[in-house]
Amino acid sequence: TSLGGNENGYYVNETPFTGVTTPWYPDVRSFDIERMEVLKGPQGTLFGEGSMGGTVRIFTNKPALDRFEAGVELEASSTTGASEGHGVKAYANLPLSTDVVALRAVVTSERIPGWIDDRGTGNDNVNGSDVDTYRLAMRIQPSDRWVIDAMYWGYNLDADASGIYAYDDMSYEAFSGNSNDWTSASLSSTYDFDGSQLVYSFSRGRIDNVLSGELAPGSGYDYSTGIRVTTNELRWASTGDRKLDWTIGAYRRKASR
Repeated sequence: TSLGGNENGYYVNETPFTGVTTPWYPDVRSFDIERMEVLKGPQGTLFGEGSMGGTVRIFTNKPALDRFEAGVELEASSTTGASEGHGVKAYANLPLSTDVVALRAVVTSERIPGWIDDRGTGNDNVNGSDVDTYRLAMRIQPSDRWVIDAMYWGYNLDADASGIYAYDDMSYEAFSGNSNDWTSASLSSTYDFDGSQLVYSFSRGRIDNVLSGELAPGSGYDYSTGIRVTTNELRWASTGDRKLDWTIGAYRRKASR
């Protein structure tokens, strides 16, 4: 939903994203992703508030401690009756101390095509948008049992005339500009005991969303939302094959809108 509480939990690595009256589902742009989990609901026992419908977990690739690697992906698209799109996505992995410390940097920049014409000005394909993201991750592994991950992540969406409404001829007369900016910083520490695992995670995120223009023909509006969320989680859980699995932990979230 676009308003109200979250029906589904959303995690990126160990960081939970839950909005305050406005759900917040960050877009990872499907690049440099290790795996994605879709867990059927309800998931309240393990993932708490906002996960009655289930939980989605996205895991990004972690820094590799033993090798240098890099990659680039280029995109181009053409759609009938719309503008053209293009993009570049790149990553680089740099070990700083073999088997102990490594960095991984990821950047993406894309132009999303527009397909709606402005009846008032006569301009074509005005609802295109620019999306830029960046991620910087560090992994520290002091021992075979202990792993520390830190990540800083940012996203920016700019659209001069966002909109998805149109008549049959793919035109409309009311548009609003949209600027969506957010950042997230996180730190997690995982320690493996014999038969159990202790995890601590901290995250701090902010989102600023600004809309300005016309909601409908002749109906102008300006709207902005600012959300700040800080979370702390401590979790101790059993690992390995056993007849009885157990998890104990505490979670604290401080949020403002």
